[in-house]
Amino acid sequence: MLVSAFIAAGPPSRIVEEAIDGRLELVLAVPVMDELQRILTVKLGFDAERWEEVEALLSGLAAELVSPPAEPADPVTGDPDDDLILACAVEAGVAVLVSGDREHLLPLATHRGVRIVTPQALLAELGGRPRAESGGGGIRTHEPPYEGQQFSRLPRSTTPAPLQDTSRDG
Repeated sequence: MLVSAFIAAGPPSRIVEEAIDGRLELVLAVPVMDELQRILTVKLGFDAERWEEVEALLSGLAAELVSPPAEPADPVTGDPDDDLILACAVEAGVAVLVSGDREHLLPLATHRGVRIVTPQALLAELGGRPRAESGGGGIRTHEPPYEGQQFSRLPRSTTPAPLQDTSRDG
């Protein structure tokens, strides 16, 4: 979900905007950040400066950065990397894990109290709700309307611009 948030406009980037606006509380896992860095820099060619902007934005937004649990992750999804992400979500006590993984995570729908939803589903849940006075949910939620820690409002200009296709002659 986070890769999509930084390469194109759409529901994943709107989830990040919702965190910027304080409507949800973002909790990130170390393995997610490691994978995000690998994909953005190695596969998609983000330079060091651009990665540092992404990392700074997410670090500033995240209410918590969760380390992997000490115990091995239960084999639940059929993918050890996804099992680790799910174990981190459970360990952090989050209520919602936002994912675009239709093969391994989304089919579960829920695991040990963690609902697994698409960015579109979470945006639909947030739709029409006023900005929460005491913060939001996102990945860590308690009861609607996603009460939690309030974030400082960051200017939208801190969101790195999506990649643009410059390979076309035009």
